[in-house]
Amino acid sequence: FNKYHALEDWNDCETAQNILSRACRNAKKTPAGKGLKNYELRTQISRYALESQSETIAEAFADYFANGDNSAVLSKEIIKVIKSDIKEIEDAMK
Repeated sequence: FNKYHALEDWNDCETAQNILSRACRNAKKTPAGKGLKNYELRTQISRYALESQSETIAEAFADYFANGDNSAVLSKEIIKVIKSDIKEIEDAMK
């Protein structure tokens, strides 16, 4: 664990950018997200989701856990990407 890299990641939102980029790509492959721009996908979550990539992820969690199947397509895809990343880490630790 490199605490300086973790701090840099936090300050630059590297992980949030990576998660959001993959989730937007996935969302655009769905019927609900097809043809939408990243900005449009984010506004479906909330206006506050436009503040930063990190806020998009935070708002996506709130949307997903409050609304479940009725949450925005990007919220669902963000959760899927994070679950996939967690599984990958858990598998690597075995």
